[in-house]
Amino acid sequence: MLKTAIVTPPVPNHIINPFPLLGPSILKTFLDYNGYKIDLVDLAVRTRYLNRFLLRKIFKLELFENRERVINFLENAKDSQIEMEIRKIINLGNLTYYDVIGFSLCDDSGIPFSLCISKILKERYGKKIVFGGNILATSNYTYLLDFEFLDFLIIGDGEEPLLKVLRYFEGIEDIEKCDGIFYKKEEKIHTSKHSTFPIENKPIPSFNVEDLKLYKKLSMKGLSILPYLLTRGCRFKCAFCSDYKNAFFSYIPLEKVISDIRFY
Repeated sequence: MLKTAIVTPPVPNHIINPFPLLGPSILKTFLDYNGYKIDLVDLAVRTRYLNRFLLRKIFKLELFENRERVINFLENAKDSQIEMEIRKIINLGNLTYYDVIGFSLCDDSGIPFSLCISKILKERYGKKIVFGGNILATSNYTYLLDFEFLDFLIIGDGEEPLLKVLRYFEGIEDIEKCDGIFYKKEEKIHTSKHSTFPIENKPIPSFNVEDLKLYKKLSMKGLSILPYLLTRGCRFKCAFCSDYKNAFFSYIPLEKVISDIRFY
């Protein structure tokens, strides 16, 4: 059985998320149900917690906001300071333990971290690398596949594509006709339709309890906040909206919402 982690990458110091990403938590439940034990590794909250003291920063996350230095590292791997920070981050998440590492990207700020981490994990340890997350569906991010250390992009809902990718790594699944899986083969990028998964069928999220404790410790009021997916899309088609042609609206049935919140 492949040891798999879904990783929330670090983000710059000025970005503060009050609760964990919902996508990885839903994927964990779905994949656990299908026989794959998935670990969630939230490097965003772990690095933020260790950097909580202004005068004692453990991680120099600002290095990854320097585009030129990041590109130089990705192309030449000659920036010893960035490499040292990446190795510290890899150790923080114990990422060398896993066979497959999937990075969940909710915005562009996580891409430099994810690429640098992936470079070392692939070139030094031979790990399988997958990128996913809602940001990838908002624009054309297929340029990421030009980096040879990236195996797959998952675009759209990740439940079924990630399951198929894991089965592909085990040699029991063909992915050529699967929606939502993008990859590079013989210098050509294979694309497909974005994957979709009915919102009413999404399972109750499973969270990493230890990472939840860190969110609570970092909360100004000491509150634990759990995200929940209630609706998706928009009911309107406003003329000033750049995405109005693709507007759609769906929601979870009220009975399921009540049951899920009781379970929470």
